[in-house]
Amino acid sequence: MRDSQTPMNRAEEVHLKLRRSGNSYAVTIPTVWVSEGGWNRGKVMRLRRYRPDSFVIDAPRSETSERFTLGAHDGDVHVFRELLGGFLQGHSDILLESDKKEGIPSRAVREFARRTGSMVVVSEDPGRVEFRDLGSVEIPIEGRIERMHSIAVEMHSNLSSRWSDLPFTHSFHLASRDDEVDRLGWQVRRALTRAGDHGDRFSAKEAIPLLLLSRTWERIADLAVHIEEEQEKLAGSPPPSSYMVHINNLHERALEMLSRGPEVLRGHNVLSANEYIDQVSAFEAERSALVLEAVRLTKSGKMAGECLPSVSVVLDALVRVARHLADVGELVMDTPAGVFSHPQQRSMNESEERKSPLPRKESRSASKRNSA
Repeated sequence: MRDSQTPMNRAEEVHLKLRRSGNSYAVTIPTVWVSEGGWNRGKVMRLRRYRPDSFVIDAPRSETSERFTLGAHDGDVHVFRELLGGFLQGHSDILLESDKKEGIPSRAVREFARRTGSMVVVSEDPGRVEFRDLGSVEIPIEGRIERMHSIAVEMHSNLSSRWSDLPFTHSFHLASRDDEVDRLGWQVRRALTRAGDHGDRFSAKEAIPLLLLSRTWERIADLAVHIEEEQEKLAGSPPPSSYMVHINNLHERALEMLSRGPEVLRGHNVLSANEYIDQVSAFEAERSALVLEAVRLTKSGKMAGECLPSVSVVLDALVRVARHLADVGELVMDTPAGVFSHPQQRSMNESEERKSPLPRKESRSASKRNSA
């Protein structure tokens, strides 16, 4: 064991024995690490546990304000994007200032507070607005991603059931649900950023797939909103019911595959992953056939001409859902098994691995030596 007083490079590791200290246990921290961190005796440290056998100790990060100064032509959209960028970078305090006579765009301020759900305006003057994160809840990143998926499934399920209900008797207005998915996606990116700052348990091989997966569920939820908008346009003069059956069948197929997403990811199901990838060409072929059929019905007078653009947009959206699900298949193929498993299940698997005295290959070799 290396002595805790011995100088060493920051990247090195040390192996220390646990010492009993009253009703707790203690380890020593190398002096050089304390010096590099700028710590001293009496410094309050933070200890966080992530797995049964893993924890991180560090000094709490100072939450200084991120400052944005508006330019002469910064409008609501630009200001919202700047504020969101600061949020995704992990800042808990954001200060927005402006020297313009018209002050700060209030619409961007309200939209940012509403859509993030946790950033609250704690101080506001004509040329200055200060936000603070007062509502963050320590929900596991995997839990947020699972929630994003369940909302996306709910959105497409509602829309799929609607194709046999023209003219519509139900109105869902999915924009608010999409906002919730966006908010969860932003929280995932923010949490991964903050985790990286503190050296938390997410390595690149875990963080990147989780980020890509959250983006996938976010895009699929966005497509549900686009489909709903086109459904509303079709409500007045819908296509023939015999044609709507084909759109409904295509949407049901996409929904069925979307619903199985977590099962395919957690089980690292390569067969289903290949199915996700292969089905894109089938969706594209069906989209082309249905567009041609819609053109034929329009020319024959059996479908109103104004239906054709909306039908085309809906079919394109369903193909895009299929492409995003193909991305899920690619994630399964490209990501090590276990990354998408539930945290509790992952801990159980790791516990079982630690109990095994020899890796499987070495165990077989040992058996052969013993039999010899």
